[in-house]
Amino acid sequence: TGSAAPTVTVTAPADGWTAGGNTFTVACEKACVVMVKSGETYTKLVAADSGDTHSFTTTLADGDQIIVRLKGDVNGDGVINNTDAIQARAAALGKTTIDEANAICARVTGGSTVVNTDVIQIGAVSLGKTTFQW
Repeated sequence: TGSAAPTVTVTAPADGWTAGGNTFTVACEKACVVMVKSGETYTKLVAADSGDTHSFTTTLADGDQIIVRLKGDVNGDGVINNTDAIQARAAALGKTTIDEANAICARVTGGSTVVNTDVIQIGAVSLGKTTFQW
């Protein structure tokens, strides 16, 4: 919540980024979603552990990108606010289509589609009533 986006720190693999297997860490004071963008396809990564720093392992092809966004930040502006809840609700009701990266960020309950429970949780976070967990 708030107007300032949090600081996200991504620590590259010790031997640098390579095509093939890469293990890296992400640190942020707020829960994030970590994805690989390969062409127009987004794949959500799952952390190997929890705590203040989260470790991820993925195979990258040439041109792939690591994307880190706040969990619940549906529009990708770096903050979770009422706009995100409104967009998630429209997606849950089938009134709008959101791109895959935004949908991954909106699916805060871990499902395969955006549902009303996601909307309620995003709304609660936007009002400062709760926080998301990694």
